[in-house]
Amino acid sequence: MSSSPVYSGDTLSNETAQIVIAPERHGEGLYAVFEDQGSPIAFYDDDGLLPEHSFRIDRDFTTVEVLDRADPKTSTRKVLVPYRRYFGRPEKGTAPPLALLQALGDAMEFNDFGDQTGTIPAGYTYFGQFVLHDLTSMTPSITPGKSKPKNIRSATLDLDSVFGAMPPGGASASSQACPAPMAVGETTDGRLLDLPRATDGMPCIADRRNDSNLALAQTHMALIRFFNAVRRLSDDADEARRLTQLHLQSVVLHDYARRLIDNVIYQDVMERGRAVIDVDADGFKLPLEFAAACARFGHSMIRNRYPWNAWNPGATVSAFWDNTYNSAITPMTRLRGQWVADWRRLLAIGLTEAQGAIFAAKIDTRLAFELRQIRPQALPHTTGSMPLSRNLAVRTLQRSYLLELSSAQHVFHCVAGKLGDRAHPGFAPLTEPELLDGESQAVRDALTERPEGGAARLVDSTPLWFYVLKEAAVKGCGLKLGPLGSRIVMETLHAAVSAAEPSILDPSVQPWRPDPRLHPSSESYALPDLIAFSGLLDS
Repeated sequence: MSSSPVYSGDTLSNETAQIVIAPERHGEGLYAVFEDQGSPIAFYDDDGLLPEHSFRIDRDFTTVEVLDRADPKTSTRKVLVPYRRYFGRPEKGTAPPLALLQALGDAMEFNDFGDQTGTIPAGYTYFGQFVLHDLTSMTPSITPGKSKPKNIRSATLDLDSVFGAMPPGGASASSQACPAPMAVGETTDGRLLDLPRATDGMPCIADRRNDSNLALAQTHMALIRFFNAVRRLSDDADEARRLTQLHLQSVVLHDYARRLIDNVIYQDVMERGRAVIDVDADGFKLPLEFAAACARFGHSMIRNRYPWNAWNPGATVSAFWDNTYNSAITPMTRLRGQWVADWRRLLAIGLTEAQGAIFAAKIDTRLAFELRQIRPQALPHTTGSMPLSRNLAVRTLQRSYLLELSSAQHVFHCVAGKLGDRAHPGFAPLTEPELLDGESQAVRDALTERPEGGAARLVDSTPLWFYVLKEAAVKGCGLKLGPLGSRIVMETLHAAVSAAEPSILDPSVQPWRPDPRLHPSSESYALPDLIAFSGLLDS
């Protein structure tokens, strides 16, 4: 351990590199945060901010070795996940107490009495989770030997979760070597419709978090099949990869975002560019506020039950976990054929809801019942001593506290200032009656309780995650994100595409158009186009 470089402010003690260990479960790993432009990097685990003496970092800034707080003789190694704090920390003494945030999460409704669905097909719920993973687990792209951490890894939308190297460690000792990259796994009935797996069931993919639930695993499998279909058009593997990346970016910007983002904000960003999230000279760093709060709106889109396919018309969240290696109580080795996704249902292609089309739950402050007490197998390993809750709402608010996220009202003030400076469309914050409207008495009590010590009420200093959900319910009728959530999510996605190489936003390729050989249905590329070209509509 003494040979590991010690990071202290701006300098490294030596240049010994370590092994990169990628996260294997959703939400696992440290948070490496650029707090302010030009300031040293800060590290957070599940106990909050790490003191400088408690970690060692390798020369490439790709791996950090963290000393155990209770026993400094022991340590763990984790891959760095880079973020930038865009909207500052709460002022000292103003942050809501952790107990009050936990009370709010515990009071939130987990609805088991019928899903309130919107107009977004359910396939976009899990496509969004796939995109988030691609943005937060990327290949390092910095120069060794730098005196200050910059560009820890790319946060661009370049499909590293599909094309990147598989994490070291591979399969368990009892299993054989993983199949080659771009292999597709066989289901129990012999169809190539599963993730590639080792014999013990471990997914053989660059980002093992994508085997956290069945719908996400089927989405990753679809991207592998899409690349393979594109590859058959060209003898040049690099060209096939480039085409796959570009068409995926079009799906994200022209289809996924258009469905979820407030119409005025979507058009403003697409036509006039970004006003809040930037790509600086050192590249793009994902906003911490996006990763830990705004992007988590997708949790509210999860349903209690899904008319999954003809064999399983009442699939639950537990069934989605059971049909994985990562989250099952008894890990699955191969996907059973009757659990293959029916993409016509997931994307509502030519079907009504009565015919089995599956629409996502509305975006609001109500969550699927099974997320109140998530099974341990579906949870990531924590990186601190604090026991994080199995209640998803409580757990999310605990993380916002530990990461010292600013309130939604402060974020709104920062965003409004930047929009005004550049004459972009403005919007109003949620009022107290809007924040309280329709909530249970327990939620209202948590929001309006006045904490001891001078901290503001939660209704005046609202957790960003809760605010984004409530704003979608009030301003977007649960069908789209509200204006603050839309602005941050849309600009982050736009920046992630703009900074990618290749990029459909590259000025030299404007206007970008999809390759006609990939059978686009319009002048842009949509998720149904991608699924159809992958040969999955009739599977």
